[in-house]
Amino acid sequence: MWLRIRCELRFDLPQETPFLLMLRPRSGRYQWVAREAYTVEPTPSIEEFTDPFGNLVQRLVAPAGPFAIRSSADVLTRADLRSSPGAAFVPVQVPRPTALTYLLPSRYRPSRSSSWRSPGRWWATRARATTR
Repeated sequence: MWLRIRCELRFDLPQETPFLLMLRPRSGRYQWVAREAYTVEPTPSIEEFTDPFGNLVQRLVAPAGPFAIRSSADVLTRADLRSSPGAAFVPVQVPRPTALTYLLPSRYRPSRSSSWRSPGRWWATRARATTR
């Protein structure tokens, strides 16, 4: 099954702001990344490394002012992967503590939550995954 993924994050930062980003998919046993585009504007110095779970992580310090991150990819996955469309929502207080590792802030953040404070003025976030 083909998946097309896109993400755009835009900020207006009042000061230099550090970021840890996990937006790049990797090819592996269950998926092949056929095309990928990843841009950061303006482009600061970026260090990329692999975390203990095999995720690609980008570390950077964004300059003050307008800042944008765009990521997109076309990914081929196995058709026989297990999925649960329509699965019940599970509140964050329910899973075992060992499962919370997978809810890192870069992977889960309720958008527009009043309890979450952005280092800058968060004025647009769009993320979408669609099948082809």
